[in-house]
Amino acid sequence: MACLDGIIVGVMKKLVTELSNINTDGEPDEHELAEQIRACVKDCGYELTEVNEDKPWGSYFRFCDDDTERFLEEFFPGQIVNDNISASKEAGLNAKLLLVSPEQGLSWQYHDRRSEIWSFLTAGGYRRSTTDKQGELREVHRGDVVQFAAGERHRLVGRDGGYTLVAEIWQHTNPADPSDEEDIVRLIDDYSRLSKKAAFKALINQSPKDLLQSAYKSINKHISK
Repeated sequence: MACLDGIIVGVMKKLVTELSNINTDGEPDEHELAEQIRACVKDCGYELTEVNEDKPWGSYFRFCDDDTERFLEEFFPGQIVNDNISASKEAGLNAKLLLVSPEQGLSWQYHDRRSEIWSFLTAGGYRRSTTDKQGELREVHRGDVVQFAAGERHRLVGRDGGYTLVAEIWQHTNPADPSDEEDIVRLIDDYSRLSKKAAFKALINQSPKDLLQSAYKSINKHISK
């Protein structure tokens, strides 16, 4: 068993090394970068269940649930107890890698059914706040770890001069009703992807004057057609 454990540890350490050897500086082809990441993951014995290269900000890579504990031990050593992240299946965890294009960013968002923890594999940035108002941009370095509670507003921001690569863990607030890609309330988005919940919230927060002006513009638009 000890020998088997030694093999597993070796595999885990290799993925961090292989990913760190990928050149993310400058403006390399994003598809080629994604292919390199896929190859690293496969070579290190991990399995991907989903890869999405169609995000306007970059790509993400979702890992098989059976690899979550290995992923935790490799990318978040020492964080499991300190940050109340449990490696047990009962905790309801998912592992991902996020690849963010230079100077791009995810939406200013929050999640109702999950908390998140990020480990930066390159330099990058993020914003956070307990209110809908965006927090200040915080620059981070390779090796920095950040955690967000369910409902906490946050935004991942790509660095200037290269791609940002982040290891991410979701912890579901209720494993019986796990979070998914639809569990995103976008408050601000550079790609016009505001969620219905955020749009409705913005609507009800408008003053009567603003509502009348919006209705007037909408009527005029239809009449002009």
